[in-house]
Order: sequence, then structure tokens, then C-alpha cells
Amino acid sequence: MTIDEYCAEYIRLRWPTEGAGTVDEIRRLPELVKAVHKRFARLTPEECQWLLDHIADQHQGQFVTVVLDGTEECDERFFQPLIRAGVYEINPSLNRQFIEPAVKHFGVRRVKEALLEVINNGTAFEQAGAISALYWTGMKLAFPPNAPKFTVEYATSECRAAYESLAD
Repeated sequence: MTIDEYCAEYIRLRWPTEGAGTVDEIRRLPELVKAVHKRFARLTPEECQWLLDHIADQHQGQFVTVVLDGTEECDERFFQPLIRAGVYEINPSLNRQFIEPAVKHFGVRRVKEALLEVINNGTAFEQAGAISALYWTGMKLAFPPNAPKFTVEYATSECRAAYESLAD
């Protein structure tokens, strides 16, 4: 299958037209996502360009994030489009799909800094979007098996160091 065909199938299963999607078809979506991750683990230059060309589209953009979530490496050219799409997505639940791949591939600090830049210099609309997107950049803490509490003090030393490195 081509990237266009994978995208069309993803859109068909993710947003079936009324009466068109059967329960069995909808259940195929996780299988399709696994197939997409396997097929696009390493992107060709042409596939990267296709993804960049479609990231701003409402439905195709979400397919782009599915692909990027499964890639081993992400081209630098995706950083700003992911941030922009996350800021401009008005649904505060859907902007997660753009921010999480950005964090995965470019790091939490860089994504937080980019969003803070938008908060400091963007329009009111962009500022609201960046504040909403910032929610998805929270650090997840990891704890040893015998931790008495699930607070920063008892997180693993590596996790605590990473968390504290973002204090500024």
C-alpha cells in the first residue's frame, strides 16, 4: 500500500460516514495503526515530504501524527509544523496528537520552550492554543518498586534529575 492508501484507510476507519462503519471495521483501526508503524518505521524523503504537505489538514494531519508516533527518527523539518498544528488545534484533547510526537522526537524541554515562546509572542488565539498544548508536555515520573509515596522526592534518581532540569 502507498502512503495515500494507508491514509485513506485510516480516515475511513477513524471517521466512518454514518451507517458505513461496521463494528468489525472500527475494531480494525488498532491493527491498521500497528501496520502503519511497521511500514513507516523509517521514512523515505518522499514520505517525509508527503507528511509535511498534509500535517495541517484536519484528518490527514492526524494520520501524520500516527505515522510519526511510530517512526524511529523524525526529521528536523517536522518540529515547527508539529508545534504549529498543536497550537492551532482548537480541541484541547486533539492537540495532544501533535504535541506528544514532538516531545518524543525533540524532547520535552525544546517543546516547552517553543510553546512558551508562542505564549510570550503569539496572538491571543495562539497563546490560548499554546497554553492548551503545554498541558501535554508534563513529565511522567518513574518510581522504584518500594517507593513510599508517588512524589518527586521518591522518583528514580534519573527521573528526578530530568524533572528538576526543567525547573527553570
